[in-house]
Amino acid sequence: MKVVGGEGYVGKEVMVGVRGEEVDEEGVLMDGWEGGRMKGSVEVCELSGGESMMYCELEGEDLVGRVDSGRDVSGGEVIELG
Repeated sequence: MKVVGGEGYVGKEVMVGVRGEEVDEEGVLMDGWEGGRMKGSVEVCELSGGESMMYCELEGEDLVGRVDSGRDVSGGEVIELG
């Protein structure tokens, strides 16, 4: 894991980008972080071959995640992601 060093970031807001393939219901990426698991509302789930692109609203922000196409997700469903 890469850590931002130096005193220049202390007390400042930092934006973190996470790739869609790293966001899932199993939470492998985020389980070790405090507050890493969050609930989101699914807006649309788009089938794309062996995976589906899941468009969610999460704490007022838009999020796109990749899920296995076998996962049955519907618009309006609330799921926990990490």
